Amino acid sequence: MTNVSKPPARLRSAGDFENHVPVHVVWEITLACNLKCRHCGSRAGKARQDELSKEECFDVIDQLARLGTREITLIGGEAFLRPDWTLLIDRIAKHGIYCAIQTGALHLTERRLQEAISAGLKGIGISIDGIASHHDRIRGVPGAYAMAIETLKRAREAGLNRSVNTQIGPETMAMLPRLMEEISAAGAKQWQLQLTVAMGNAVDNDHLLLQPYQLLELMPLLADLADAAKKRGMQIIIGNNIGYFGPYESKLRAFNDSLMHWSGCSAGHTVIGLEADGTVKGCHRFPGQGMQEETSETLRLSRFGKTARRSTLAACVPLMISGDSAEAVTTQTSVAGGAHGPLIRCSANPVTIPTATIEPSNWIALDYAKELPKLKKRPWIHFLLVSLS
Repeated sequence: MTNVSKPPARLRSAGDFENHVPVHVVWEITLACNLKCRHCGSRAGKARQDELSKEECFDVIDQLARLGTREITLIGGEAFLRPDWTLLIDRIAKHGIYCAIQTGALHLTERRLQEAISAGLKGIGISIDGIASHHDRIRGVPGAYAMAIETLKRAREAGLNRSVNTQIGPETMAMLPRLMEEISAAGAKQWQLQLTVAMGNAVDNDHLLLQPYQLLELMPLLADLADAAKKRGMQIIIGNNIGYFGPYESKLRAFNDSLMHWSGCSAGHTVIGLEADGTVKGCHRFPGQGMQEETSETLRLSRFGKTARRSTLAACVPLMISGDSAEAVTTQTSVAGGAHGPLIRCSANPVTIPTATIEPSNWIALDYAKELPKLKKRPWIHFLLVSLS
């Protein structure tokens, strides 16, 4: 009898788009955190004042199961600092939903990890932002890198699906090849690379932000890393904010040796984000109430369905993917399009761009060689970059 492998939980069907199924949900279950990251977009540290109770979380999980969710990623803050985190994993797993966590791994002990695995945890993503000295400095805790690598090794021994997330800044580029060797040796099978953006704590640490002209160096480096990673049996995943349709698109976004390109933003369509107080967002990277008020005020998506206990997810999700969401942001926010539904004017990371510099009412298209030198002296905020070369 031939064994047929089960397709990935995130693999979308036409029916998912037609029926607006929230296939993948990224859920911040607490904002409490034991790291002090200088680039933290949500300024995590203390728990939100009104985080959902265990019973309310169970109700959210049950609703998501009825809506057809197939994968839930638990994040924070630091997810395991919530005392009932393994109970949430157990509830998710009992619905047959794939459950993973994204963690900084500081003090994620062998016992804690094993308890989560016993509850039904299937995957783990570990944030590692450079070699040991850089990682510990940027995350504010000596020894954080060693604990992250040790957790990655434990996850390999336990048979979990394993990934590493890395934020790229000016100092990080030169250390990426060495970091790839270290995380590959420790057991990483996927490596997601993304730019540090001016949100949360990173606003106060602009030296961590890559300048636009440095993309000329970064893009070929990422292409070389993709080749090297493939030889190691590791897959590189390029984050949304690095941009699309550049000269290395087919190499950076190809899966299983097939030509692939970006097919549209799934935020609020087949992906949603949840905050610890029950706030529903089209994308988990959107700032919520804990962020700067002037930013969140530009996004109606971030205010749909204030809390799960006051308005059911069943009611919130259709709102987020309705035609009304096409005008959900101001003209100062970069644009991403939904290939299978209404155009949603949003990006994975909401930003403000002076309209005198770039007109974002349509696709933002910049030629690397011609345009980036002109922007060299401008403060780096973030924009969706499309190469025409």
